[in-house]
Amino acid sequence: MTHFCCPGPVFRRAFLLVCLFPFFVSCASAPGAKDQAPEKDLLFLPPGASVYMHIDVARARPILDLLSIGALRGGDIPEILDRTDSAAAALYPEGSGRRFFVAARGKYPRFRSGLSFAFSSLWKKRRSPAGGSYWYSTGHKMGVSIGAGRAFLSDQDPLAVSPEIQSPGGFGALSRGALLAGWLPGAASQINTFFAARNIPLQIPAEQVLFSIHPSPPEDGEGGKYELTLYLETPSESHAQGLAAIISMMRFFMADALEPGDPLKALTDLFTRPPLRAGTNLILRSPGWDEREIALLFNMFALYFRY
Repeated sequence: MTHFCCPGPVFRRAFLLVCLFPFFVSCASAPGAKDQAPEKDLLFLPPGASVYMHIDVARARPILDLLSIGALRGGDIPEILDRTDSAAAALYPEGSGRRFFVAARGKYPRFRSGLSFAFSSLWKKRRSPAGGSYWYSTGHKMGVSIGAGRAFLSDQDPLAVSPEIQSPGGFGALSRGALLAGWLPGAASQINTFFAARNIPLQIPAEQVLFSIHPSPPEDGEGGKYELTLYLETPSESHAQGLAAIISMMRFFMADALEPGDPLKALTDLFTRPPLRAGTNLILRSPGWDEREIALLFNMFALYFRY
């Protein structure tokens, strides 16, 4: 793993949060039901992203501890995760002027962080037109602002004021109690490009995809496992009906197209259950997957979806 000269734990925390979120074709929003609602954290994110997501860090630790993405290995990573309660993130397409934005909540040592940045030649303090100041590293192309219980990170001004985003209808219910949840506004192009790159002859007419990961319901007999839910929004009921037929055949297409040992083979399990129809939308639920199966999928998606 590449080693960086950085201002101690503060940069490692910042770098961790940035590397944490490009892992899903995703990967917007979901702390526990007793915690702050995901929508509250998502209000900090600027519009125009390809992916919005939110993660309940404490409850998702069994999965996070197995990720092998970027800086998510070894060192003081457990301590960093211990300090972070939840984080919302947005990933932006090339040419949009911004690549990522992260808003994290946790117990961050503000004074010590300021000293670490101040004594590092890699970071310079900048004034934000929105008010306040932040630290920026030209070499790392990252701006960081740490306040009382909050940390903001971006490749641009992390304090920039922008219009609030609106989460899709139904997202609040889907994300309630989830370890991780989010949505892809331009889902069709992203998913279809992904399938084409892997020689899977499918075109998905989904205008938007919402996703979440919850603990498997106890009545399913899947204690200690997790359930992935996909909520596919289509243009019309006829599109939804056609997509349901496609989904019934997807496991056969994928089984033939994927090499033995490909992590995506686990996704064929997602299509063994008939999709639920809800007007113009379809709902898919996976069987219970353990944390290793989910981490394997996330690690694989991180290699393909490079933001």
